[in-house]
Amino acid sequence: RTLGDNKELDIGKFEHLVADFRVDDKQFKIASIKYGGDFTYDQYLPSTLLFVLLNDEEDNEALIESDYLQLGQFVKLDDQYYCIEDISHNGGLLTLVKEKDFSTKIGIQVGVLAPEFACITEKGDTLHSKNLKDKGIIVVNMCGCSGNNGVFKAYEDILSKYGDSFHVLGVDSNFGPRTTGTLINSENPFNEEFSLNYRQAYCSYFTYVINKEFRIEKKLTTMNWRDYL
Repeated sequence: RTLGDNKELDIGKFEHLVADFRVDDKQFKIASIKYGGDFTYDQYLPSTLLFVLLNDEEDNEALIESDYLQLGQFVKLDDQYYCIEDISHNGGLLTLVKEKDFSTKIGIQVGVLAPEFACITEKGDTLHSKNLKDKGIIVVNMCGCSGNNGVFKAYEDILSKYGDSFHVLGVDSNFGPRTTGTLINSENPFNEEFSLNYRQAYCSYFTYVINKEFRIEKKLTTMNWRDYL
């Protein structure tokens, strides 16, 4: 299985399960993937579990970041959305719950309403999402602590290309001497809720595009922004 721009998804053969099932008269296939450690579901962090809807006709095509879902997010089966509610400890039972009104859901999955937020920038300004709805928002997660300076360059390139038409927010835990654009420190206690919603980990390389209707329009890897943004 590949992810994005022909990059291998680092999953061993014992670290995923596939469920084949029917809803009414239609057949579906969902893969459950767990990162790291032994393949067991008795102890896990939600962020270590991913789910993806497979299509036999497209099994050999590359999947992109927005195709991968987490527990509590929604998979579309035909014209109906289902919440990925739970998976049993041995991975043998996947629970999906029919969602009656997907349009009202809030989260960071493509298609749902984005979480409202307030945060403090590195320059000391307080941003409220309600005041940023004059144009779209691009939340660019970076992780400079790994020594990856290229990801900050990607943020600067996104800012240069889209800064006039979007509010571009750069997010990291340590910017060092960098001051370009609107930077949000994920470790600032005031920004905790923002980070829980839009970062979900100490290190993140995901970029989210929020449209003027305040829905998540795209999810992509920051370094691959030229291909998917």
